Amino acid sequence: MLDAKPVKTPLAAYFRLSADLSPKIDEKEKYMSHVPYASTIKSIMYDMVCTRSDILHAVNVVSRYMDRPEKDHWQRVKWILRYLKGSTNIGLYFDRETNSNCKITGY
Repeated sequence: MLDAKPVKTPLAAYFRLSADLSPKIDEKEKYMSHVPYASTIKSIMYDMVCTRSDILHAVNVVSRYMDRPEKDHWQRVKWILRYLKGSTNIGLYFDRETNSNCKITGY
């Protein structure tokens, strides 16, 4: 992903994922068994929970298929990684010393 081109959205509107995409052929299952799908999603979830709430929906969508991912699911995970690469300056940051009166309100 070092040479990947950054994208502007965490998940494109035209992406359609479903359980029907799950591999049914042994070759596809064998290929996907070598892809670090679950561990990549877990790493992205860590970022999402700690500082990147902007990727919440995208991670929710791709994490539904962790039991039997397909190449299309993996492409969507790589899309999220490309988004993260292009938006490293976005995130939540709280500095207790400079923002002592900071209050967060959520709706």
